[in-house]
Amino acid sequence: MFGKYLSASILPIALGCIVGNALADEVVEGKEQVIIIKEAPPAPAPAAVEQAAPKPKPISQAVAAAPAPGRWYVGGGIGRAWLGDAPESIDPNIATEGAVLGLDDSDMGWKAFLGYQFHPNFAAELSYVDLGKYNVNHVLAPGTENDTVEPDAWCLSGVGSYPVSGGLSLLGKLGVCKWDDHAGETVTGGAVPDREGADGTDLTFGIGASYDLSEHVATRLELERYLNVSEDKGNVDMLSLNILYRF
Repeated sequence: MFGKYLSASILPIALGCIVGNALADEVVEGKEQVIIIKEAPPAPAPAAVEQAAPKPKPISQAVAAAPAPGRWYVGGGIGRAWLGDAPESIDPNIATEGAVLGLDDSDMGWKAFLGYQFHPNFAAELSYVDLGKYNVNHVLAPGTENDTVEPDAWCLSGVGSYPVSGGLSLLGKLGVCKWDDHAGETVTGGAVPDREGADGTDLTFGIGASYDLSEHVATRLELERYLNVSEDKGNVDMLSLNILYRF
């Protein structure tokens, strides 16, 4: 009798446990489904991020473009100048006058220029150049003579440029100059000064490189030759460092 009542009381409890476990499993499965549904999407791959973000252009590319046409510019520079064919280019008669006692055939030079950029690769330039002062001291019986030349020139030149990379460009120039050598002499002893200066028109040409520091400012390194600017026979070479400003 007791066993009958025990069996009858345990059966509902067992059924309740079974039903409870089943309901718990369903709840857990439902929660897992919700978690799966709410799971965050995967992060984009690094390559996709790189493609989405535009890459900034290097500064050098912005400066690399050739100067825009239709722009004026001014500039100037200083450098070292050398007189060729000295001492005859200072005093053409020195061979018949006496031995050389001293010679100075190099000096500081400078120039200033105004230019117009009429094409991305070509410009016209008007310049004034002071090519320094040179002298030779020699015997002139019964004393000595000191001869000097101080050439300067006004030049009109064409300037061609070729961009290489970044703001760097190669330069070439060709022009014509109206020059004056401002020759002079001083003598000691019984000799009489008879020196006259010379002037004329001749060519100039050169090569160089420029570098754009900004849209408006650039530097130039130039090696130029000015033909026959001393006694109409002596050439002057000048290596100069210049800076220019574009309007």
